[in-house]
Amino acid sequence: MVTKKFKNVFYSTIIDNRKLIWSSVLITILAYGFTITNFSIGIDDFAAFHYLHTDGWGNMIQQGRLAHVLFEQIFGIIRFVPFLNDCIGAILFWFSAMLFCALFQYVTKGKLSTNCLIVFSGIYISFSIINEKYIYNLDVVVTMFSYVTVAYALLCTYEFVHNRKRRYCFAAIAAMMMGIASYESFVFVYLCGMYAIFLLETIIGEKRMNGKKVVLTSLYYMFVLVSAIIIYYIIVAIVQVAAGQMGVFERDTIWFNGNGIIENLIQVIVNLAYGITRFSYLPILEFAVFSLIGFLFACYYTWKKRSLVIIWIFLFLFLSNFGIHIILGVFTYRAAQSLCLFVGVSAIMVVTFLEANKVTKKLVYLSAVFVIVQQLFDLNQWFYIDYARYKKEVFAIHSIATRLVTECDVSKPVVFTNRPSDGYLQVMNSDNQVNGLSLVYRGIAAFGDVQSPDMIRLFEMHGYDFLEQPTLEQAQDAIEKSKEMEGWPKKESLKEFDEFIIVNFSDPVVHPE
Repeated sequence: MVTKKFKNVFYSTIIDNRKLIWSSVLITILAYGFTITNFSIGIDDFAAFHYLHTDGWGNMIQQGRLAHVLFEQIFGIIRFVPFLNDCIGAILFWFSAMLFCALFQYVTKGKLSTNCLIVFSGIYISFSIINEKYIYNLDVVVTMFSYVTVAYALLCTYEFVHNRKRRYCFAAIAAMMMGIASYESFVFVYLCGMYAIFLLETIIGEKRMNGKKVVLTSLYYMFVLVSAIIIYYIIVAIVQVAAGQMGVFERDTIWFNGNGIIENLIQVIVNLAYGITRFSYLPILEFAVFSLIGFLFACYYTWKKRSLVIIWIFLFLFLSNFGIHIILGVFTYRAAQSLCLFVGVSAIMVVTFLEANKVTKKLVYLSAVFVIVQQLFDLNQWFYIDYARYKKEVFAIHSIATRLVTECDVSKPVVFTNRPSDGYLQVMNSDNQVNGLSLVYRGIAAFGDVQSPDMIRLFEMHGYDFLEQPTLEQAQDAIEKSKEMEGWPKKESLKEFDEFIIVNFSDPVVHPE
């Protein structure tokens, strides 16, 4: 549901613009081609059964993430599907970039150049912090779909603000409900997009915005957002009651961690400052640099247009990136869905200003190419790190399965004990938070289940369906016996006992006297 005017803008900006189409498609291929064709099973993929088909704590209904359940029921694509999941996710993310390009062109009355849109889409698509979420194959499709629905929700809200037609309001609310149905963090992507629209309208679109107008316009956007949140979580509550899945309220949720807002804010600042000062994780460093550059340009436009509201809009745009992290109490990279939009919008400010001069135009275009290429290098490096981690673990799975078949009576239950502590199965770089986390580490006693059903499913995903799950008593007995065993891959890390087989992954801890 869009107006004819927007359709015309979309066609002229996107469909008929071969330069933008082909450059953005090329960047998407360079960014995600490796991980699409060299798939790796992530730490949540083999736990999909737990998240979607059990009533244990933390499944998607209890977490209020109904998009995962809906997509699984309709398409069956939330469980691990090599190639297709990552490919569909990349296509959806590319399409969300095109929607944002058309939206920003729409609100600025066509004043953004094609090259400016190429820079925005290139930075947005290749912003490398997305590796933290993309390696969760379980989440790829729903997360990228939420980017699309949030962009569409912003467009419908914009139409509602200017046309006052209720159908756009209803469409915006429905789209936003789908946006937050995958992750709560998309609430703040919407807020980031809202302030981006205000900023671009004011400094590029030549729209006069004073403080009162910004506040009044914000109320329309907030009405859509709050309505979507309320309606969606009423539906969640109904589904949870119907499914008997209310257990999530008995524990801390991702919305509340038990700390006060001041404590959470301090922790977020500490985490972010640590990431910036190390100068080693490109997307966080890039976020800091573009925040500073964007602030300086906001100050310039504030002075040029004699409008203090511009600096306030930019500050709120900046702060919108922290909302979910303050709720979580830590700056969590895999929940930083708004950073690619923020950095891309900041780049629009810079490019639009500097491309007016022939000398600075070439300089800013070359700088943009450099930034995008660096992001592509970084993103592919992180995808390779995850791939290398997976290849290690595939070797471990095949080796263990071979030993079980050749050395043991596989009719006995297999108990996996003691998560690996020596780092052999982990290649995680300390600068990130998720990439490189071990499947085996996560699978052993996942969600507190010492019977390790996730480990058995992991072996089944690789063609080994002969493992028998132990009883709780057998698992507890095996844990005691494993305290004297060597850790894998040493010879004595796998032992057969009368009632079960133990595969132990960590050497016994030696306490100093």
